[in-house]
Amino acid sequence: MLGESYKLTEIAENGDCKIASIGFKGDVAQKTIDIACETMYAKYAPAKVELPTNAKYPENSATGNEEWKADQFAKNIGVALGTVVCHYGNANVVARESPNRTVFSLQEYNKGELVLVPATTKIKIIDLLKSKDVAADPCLFTCGGDVPDGYAFHLKPTPSDIVAPAFFMQSSDDAKVVNMKVMMVRIDIATKVATKGAVATSSNVAIPVLINTKGLKEGDELHNLKPAKNDESKSKKRPFDVI
Repeated sequence: MLGESYKLTEIAENGDCKIASIGFKGDVAQKTIDIACETMYAKYAPAKVELPTNAKYPENSATGNEEWKADQFAKNIGVALGTVVCHYGNANVVARESPNRTVFSLQEYNKGELVLVPATTKIKIIDLLKSKDVAADPCLFTCGGDVPDGYAFHLKPTPSDIVAPAFFMQSSDDAKVVNMKVMMVRIDIATKVATKGAVATSSNVAIPVLINTKGLKEGDELHNLKPAKNDESKSKKRPFDVI
């Protein structure tokens, strides 16, 4: 009995008492032990001990946590974005920083040849049930694919030395000058634990990129379409246009 924990369950008028052991789960045993008064005073040191409490597991495990699932999807976005960046490489463009951010082509491009990837380390996770400013601040670079319900994932410029011309581009509502559009690149990600009999799991992520919709000449300034203020498409999910 040395080192074990007990709960005092009953005290008789003569000082005799009953105690019950406390299990590792925090439960108190039904079976009690009778202890004489003099033995209780001689061998048992009273202490203020709270019954142990257990965390809610597996009810609150990671696999059932929506925030954890969103975080895992954001990590998949990072993997997919890295794949897309390496696939398309650097474009032959100028990214002007001041006085206004803008992008110019440095060569001729046929339609669909120029792809600008919004390379970044900043992936913003938005809980659509909690966020109140999502509709007021639509993001051009919203990821798609097996997105967890109730969340949105936006690619934001990284405040560092990483330069991604996609974030420098100007928008225009003039169809004559618009020469770039957002399209999605689908990346399939498969993972498997390296043990015998393990089953692979897979998911897909859609990375937004900018691609030229017209032939370009050297010196052309690049513009993507700026939705009009009364354009209801901003509040709708972007069509899944895949390259």
